[in-house]
Amino acid sequence: DATDAATDFPYPAVTPDLPRVVDSGGPVLATPSVTPVFFPGFDYPTQVLDFVKKIGPSKYWQALSEYGVGQIAAAPAVTLTTDQIAPADIGSITDDQIQAWVVSRFDGTHAEFGNTPDPNTIYTLFYPSQTVISLQGAQSCQSFGGCHGNVAIQGKLVAYAVIPECKSFGNSSAVDVVTEVTSHE
Repeated sequence: DATDAATDFPYPAVTPDLPRVVDSGGPVLATPSVTPVFFPGFDYPTQVLDFVKKIGPSKYWQALSEYGVGQIAAAPAVTLTTDQIAPADIGSITDDQIQAWVVSRFDGTHAEFGNTPDPNTIYTLFYPSQTVISLQGAQSCQSFGGCHGNVAIQGKLVAYAVIPECKSFGNSSAVDVVTEVTSHE
């Protein structure tokens, strides 16, 4: 009977409070920018540059403002060539090796990165599909689609993100994986 079913549930429905991020006093990027860093063999630099340019003014990014994060900007990309990296940089690499690599970019010998890291910049590393990234025993494109962290460089805490080019992850494939993971990281 339709009338009995309608009286079993109160109206209007109860709406619980939404979860909120608790500020524990850590740094917040008030004026963030993304510096995309493309390793040789990465297949989607054009799509990533378009995505990074459009995410800042999007409604998605505006929803993050409640946490004190400012509108994100796209910084000029760094496109590495094979003579700018060692073979180990795109083979199998660990998060510790990635951190050491990021630190080494600011040793005064890598003009493409400048001499001083910007603590408001997220240096976002886009690895080609043949690169396997290990993070605490887990492997990219199997256990995780990307990761992020920070590292101290010249007395500044600098953020970095790692985006492997997964041919598929979850229900997504190809460039969709890259942009979904980039938006999360």
